[in-house]
Amino acid sequence: MKTKIYKVMSTNGSAATRLVQAPNRAQAIRHAVRHSYRADLASQQDLVTLLSQNVAVETADSEPDSQ
Repeated sequence: MKTKIYKVMSTNGSAATRLVQAPNRAQAIRHAVRHSYRADLASQQDLVTLLSQNVAVETADSEPDSQ
């Protein structure tokens, strides 16, 4: 699989810029944040608690990353 080197940086400047070799931008970002974030299925109680704290539900972009 052909790879490129991506410069991965925080959008708010809070983390060091990284160079990541990956087949696409999404995989480069996923590599950089894999130890900083995790995703668990939200329970009903999670939804009640977080929605009452005005945490919005976000919709993930489903378009393939071509870069």
